[in-house]
Amino acid sequence: MRSVIKQASEAGIKDIVNQQFELAAQIIAAELLPIVEPEVDIHCPEKPRPKRYSRRLFLRSSTNYQQASWSC
Repeated sequence: MRSVIKQASEAGIKDIVNQQFELAAQIIAAELLPIVEPEVDIHCPEKPRPKRYSRRLFLRSSTNYQQASWSC
């Protein structure tokens, strides 16, 4: 799954992270391994900011999902 972050919008980035993990849950339910891969557009004027924010959300979300129901 691939999403592209084009600007430093915290609400938009949060939506992308949520979407990625919702799709990942569906893929796991089918007994497959998801690849969660959002990227920040190379032309984003504030590239470091959305990268830091999305990384923080992903780490938090992955921890929550692992504790809730994911097992490998």
